[in-house]
Amino acid sequence: MKHTGTIAGDQALLKKLNRMALLASVREHPGLSRADLAKKLNLAKPTVSQLIQELSDEGWLLLGSQEASRVGRPSLPIHFNHDGLALIGVELTPHQIHLVVTNPRGEILQEMQENHAGGEPARVLAQVVRLLLEALEFSGQQKRKVVGAGIGLPGPVDPQTGVLLYAPNLDWSSVPVLSFLDSSLKQAGHDLLLHINNEAKTAAMSEYMFGNLTDVEDLIYLSLGEGLGSGFILKRDILQGHSGYAGEIGHTTLQPDQGKRCTCGKVGCAETLISVRALSQSLFGHGQGSIAEIARALEAQTPETLTALHSFSRYLGILISNLLTTFNPSRVVLGGPLMDLSEHFWDSTLNEVKTRTHPGLYSDSVIVKCRYRVNASAIGAAGSVLQQALRVGEG
Repeated sequence: MKHTGTIAGDQALLKKLNRMALLASVREHPGLSRADLAKKLNLAKPTVSQLIQELSDEGWLLLGSQEASRVGRPSLPIHFNHDGLALIGVELTPHQIHLVVTNPRGEILQEMQENHAGGEPARVLAQVVRLLLEALEFSGQQKRKVVGAGIGLPGPVDPQTGVLLYAPNLDWSSVPVLSFLDSSLKQAGHDLLLHINNEAKTAAMSEYMFGNLTDVEDLIYLSLGEGLGSGFILKRDILQGHSGYAGEIGHTTLQPDQGKRCTCGKVGCAETLISVRALSQSLFGHGQGSIAEIARALEAQTPETLTALHSFSRYLGILISNLLTTFNPSRVVLGGPLMDLSEHFWDSTLNEVKTRTHPGLYSDSVIVKCRYRVNASAIGAAGSVLQQALRVGEG
């Protein structure tokens, strides 16, 4: 009996893996026939036909009109159901909630932004729930099935529990975000697949899931904002780390002896040199300057602004060079609010990287700007929940 159970378990796992592979193939190569997919996946045609029918019934796939194949027999092209599915992505920043509803291509169908006052987590998360319910209502009006919702948070997240471990810019620690959202949505009558992660990690997924990087298995995303975060995609998956702290690049040390004190309590963190707060501190003597104020100061090109830019570019270049040397990724993608000012520091940063990096690790195509700009984290959160849904095989 035990042996039979093992076989049954193996068969269930094999079916789930086959579903994942089939959905991924259809998404990446739309229009293939059953025979094409069977050959591509090295599966029997009856197996592929059964999976396609199940996934079509669940709303994942569309069966196109019949066309003549090369041998004269009718073939039915299979497509991912981009027009019938919706993804919800949320980025929670220290001051704002940014929500998008997208299709499976990452194209925005609805966008909402609201400020929040911080403070008690339950109050802010209740505001997130209200926006999620509005997004679900919108998707229903559009007759789209919601795959799930991804949430990007401003701090490391335990990938097993969905607990926000700490968020210094919100003064939060050990906040059970996943359980709060899940229970609140269920009370409102919605059993929704949720994926909770750090905002820089979800931003990295925007480039991987929806960018023109289908040939890239490894990339590093740097989020240049109020703080400094990063997301690592290695072998087509987000690097979480043992307890969710992987990617906290802003709290690595660049000035061990004479640096400024960071919000985390340490001295000389990268975030004290490469962030909105860092530039504001250099330009104005305080860390409260806005992007617009920093932009006006940089336009003046005074000796003080040039000194601040030189320091910013130098340390950003050092950081990127260290990452290239350590991980040798296919791409380093730079995003976040500060990229709106990139014309002031882009060339000097690249020169710094080129000077400090072995030629075999650097080329002009390795370092790129994020295509989704301020929407990257929210769109990537939507992509994260799509990836999770494809992985677990839920319909």
